[in-house]
Amino acid sequence: MSKKKLVSILLSAVLCFGMLGGTFVASAESVSVHLTKTQAVNSSSNVYGTFKYYWGTNSKSSQHSVYYIARYKNGAFWHTGGKYLIAPGHGRDEKNAYMTKKLDYKTDWFLKLNPEGKNTKGCDAWGYMRNA
Repeated sequence: MSKKKLVSILLSAVLCFGMLGGTFVASAESVSVHLTKTQAVNSSSNVYGTFKYYWGTNSKSSQHSVYYIARYKNGAFWHTGGKYLIAPGHGRDEKNAYMTKKLDYKTDWFLKLNPEGKNTKGCDAWGYMRNA
């Protein structure tokens, strides 16, 4: 086999696996996000679909309540599809998850954790989002 043909085959294989890997990342069924005490906000990666379930826990050691904000994309803009405030030491499990609004189209969603107050830190919280 010629060197040129071998390089061509290897390059094709790399491109195929790269595209396949991107597909798996883009179609994740669930995501998580951890807000640490040094962060004023943190967000998950994206999940694709028409609506989502989301839940989480705000640690007892947190100094503030934390907003759990479900965001979705419409065109070039991001919008809020659900928002709940969870006090320190409280949370929701997956069985009692919040549900976002339902859209009539599929799009990207993510979960944003944001402590109550402007540029507030000192919270330890976990959030989760999954496809319905």
